[in-house]
Amino acid sequence: MKALFTLTIGPVKSFVENGRKMRDLYAGSSILSDLTSRTINELEKHNDIEVVFPPKAQCKHQFGETNVPNRLVVKIKDYNEEKYQNLGEDLIHHIKKEFKKICQQSLGKVSGEVDLKLACNQLKQFLEIYWLIEPYSDTDDDKYGDAYSRMIAKMNAIKGIRPFQQTAEPEGRKCMLHSEYNGIFVKDIKGEKLPFNTNDKHIIRLQNEGKFKFDIKNKEALSAIAFVKRMYLGENSKFESVRDMVFENTLTLKTGDATYFEREIRNNEIFQDEGMKDLGTNVTHLTNAIYDIWDGDINYDDPNREFEYPKEIRDVAIGLRGDLKNRYLELKKFKLQQYYAIIKFDGDGMGTKYGELKDEEIHKVLSDEICEFAKCARKIINLAGGICIYAGGEDVLAVVTLQNGNYSAQK
Repeated sequence: MKALFTLTIGPVKSFVENGRKMRDLYAGSSILSDLTSRTINELEKHNDIEVVFPPKAQCKHQFGETNVPNRLVVKIKDYNEEKYQNLGEDLIHHIKKEFKKICQQSLGKVSGEVDLKLACNQLKQFLEIYWLIEPYSDTDDDKYGDAYSRMIAKMNAIKGIRPFQQTAEPEGRKCMLHSEYNGIFVKDIKGEKLPFNTNDKHIIRLQNEGKFKFDIKNKEALSAIAFVKRMYLGENSKFESVRDMVFENTLTLKTGDATYFEREIRNNEIFQDEGMKDLGTNVTHLTNAIYDIWDGDINYDDPNREFEYPKEIRDVAIGLRGDLKNRYLELKKFKLQQYYAIIKFDGDGMGTKYGELKDEEIHKVLSDEICEFAKCARKIINLAGGICIYAGGEDVLAVVTLQNGNYSAQK
């Protein structure tokens, strides 16, 4: 007796699409990819289990990547009901434990003796995990393809039920990203009121300094889900903001030499003094400072004005000298592109195609080809200077600048 096992981790739409920053979208995709990868690693501890989808080449997840789909299909070569009757529940427990680890990394950035019970209650019931085991005899009357068709039909029926657990939260302002939850993470800024309609008895106050100064806006009220996404990537992430993307594309297209700009920033004595040799968030901060300088009429001495970069970054932008200053004078002639494009597509009918083919080996070949397609899509987007938010399976979500609108995929 053999069996097929399938599992999905969600919610995908609300978790990924609800965001105010590009990093919100990117983090939502990356967390789901991370959880699927950890689930596959757990499954591979069983010697008689073989992963059919996603293919192994796509299963390896590194921090910040967004290339592993949220659905998996595996074949159990020697199925024993007594042995595998708890497989699904064990995996749910494992996924929730791994999700808790991810959340604790973000929540751990809140310093002091802060009661995080409110946050834990929101996170506890967030994930939607569905699983199903479909046995088959591997005879002419009951082959792999027949079991696959039954499995997909039953999984669709299970998802159609949409079970949920009622939340019971006190009155107060809702989260700006996930409106089904209260906004409990807010900045406590001396001399300013809390965000409108915030229930000050049921919030977690963040200081307007350090790691929260630039990642969370003053008037934002975030739920635990939104806070985890916002803080997930961390300071060392290579993820670029839309401003970085536009700025770097402008440098490359208008001057033909972005490496000159990067080299000069790295060699700047202020960066050396502060030990900030890695570009990372420094490019983001410097880009924002340059935008303010180009806009003009900026009063840097205004104590009530909030800048999204440290003072030393501002000083670099203002005090640029030598060749780098001359380069900026050249760049001021060029208008930065105010528009960018969002690319979103998926392959319609892929589920139907899997159901029609039914053969196990063809399924594996199709999975490999879909994986290769995702790699090519990500490569094309990166070469075009865009940001690939997600490329897994036949689904792609990306952002590109309009300067590269005539980009040729043949490159």
